[in-house]
Amino acid sequence: AANVPVTVKCRIGTVRNNSYESLKYFIDGLVDADVDSVIVHARIADLSGTSTRYNLNIPPLRYDFVQRLQHDFPDLPIVLNGGITSLEIVKETESWCNSFMIGRLALNQTSTAAQLHDYLYQESNSFCALSIANQYRDYVATQVDVGVPLARMTRHMLSLFRGMPGARKFRQFLTTHAIKPTASIAVFDHALAIFTTEKSKDYEDFGNNLKQRIAA
Repeated sequence: AANVPVTVKCRIGTVRNNSYESLKYFIDGLVDADVDSVIVHARIADLSGTSTRYNLNIPPLRYDFVQRLQHDFPDLPIVLNGGITSLEIVKETESWCNSFMIGRLALNQTSTAAQLHDYLYQESNSFCALSIANQYRDYVATQVDVGVPLARMTRHMLSLFRGMPGARKFRQFLTTHAIKPTASIAVFDHALAIFTTEKSKDYEDFGNNLKQRIAA
């Protein structure tokens, strides 16, 4: 037995082997091996040469398979993964599932991820995309100074302002200029300044602060 926690992440099957009985047999083996928890992406895996994007989105979700696992393995922590794109989906499944794993949602829909946190943990995290960007800016500045390419850090925040006025111009500017070898923190600041000029009066103070940084 391992002296560290062991977690297995798996699909519910493949195109040729997609029955619940096969999945249960596999999980039985994991239990015999004393794994600590299992994360189940509730889709089959198509191994016929299809793209990663296809496998992430096209095979139909079978939450009922994961629900049956919860019933058949009550002592095994089972985490639901796949297709969790809204708070409504969590509410629909929480009657039988108390653990969820999100991936691209946290990257592409940050405000929705914040809603999930508030709901599941019964606390408000006062999510503010601009505040997060401002805090992240200080980290980016220190990393750029030691030679870390700007694009390596900004590519993860391209969807931070998704759905807000100015988000598209912010994303376009970063995508175009952050990849340049000479890109400095000024590119980051300028992208945020572009975004704030599209926003309402509520963000004027934040924008003025950024413009002062650029002028300094």
